[in-house]
Amino acid sequence: MPTRSDFANDSLFRGAVQDVYEALAEQFEDILEELEESNPTKADFFEPQLSAGSLTIAFEDNSVFMLSQQTPTHEIWLSANYTAWHFLCQQGQWIERDSGDAMTDILAQLLCEKIGLEVQIQL
Repeated sequence: MPTRSDFANDSLFRGAVQDVYEALAEQFEDILEELEESNPTKADFFEPQLSAGSLTIAFEDNSVFMLSQQTPTHEIWLSANYTAWHFLCQQGQWIERDSGDAMTDILAQLLCEKIGLEVQIQL
């Protein structure tokens, strides 16, 4: 399993995380549009919100998925459904440090379970 991220310093890490968050937020908006088109009653089913150091997806049932940057360890942490994942960047890919699973796969699975729509997430 990965033990260390690719970044030489905190500034490079923060820049990379911001790029990841922006790419994910855009994809989440696209997924929301697709969901709204297929089921107009779900127009407000979830709302992605990007802020400094975090990306939050708030759902209408008051549950939340939260991605947060952890600068000291150069990790992105995901909290969802009372579970936490810790991602390190290895050769440009964000990989869960304990399981080795890709962050995009975990996010897609969680979102699919939540909204009932198969989604693809890419970075």
